[in-house]
Amino acid sequence: MTKLRKINYEVKCATQQVIVSRTDTEGNIVYCNPTFLEVNGFRSSEIIHQPHSIVRHPDMPKTIFHIIWSIISQG
Repeated sequence: MTKLRKINYEVKCATQQVIVSRTDTEGNIVYCNPTFLEVNGFRSSEIIHQPHSIVRHPDMPKTIFHIIWSIISQG
């Protein structure tokens, strides 16, 4: 296996294990990768355009999300 092929393989494996989601400026999900869907038990059609808080763990303090959005909105 060439070095480049090995690196490509490692990147592919790593990205398949990472949970990725993207929201719009209102906090609604506009993208999520297959791992995100699998872990959260949703189909893409069920979660796209839903508020990201739909997957918030009940024990996660809401203040954490206010802090995160404050930082994001500052650019």
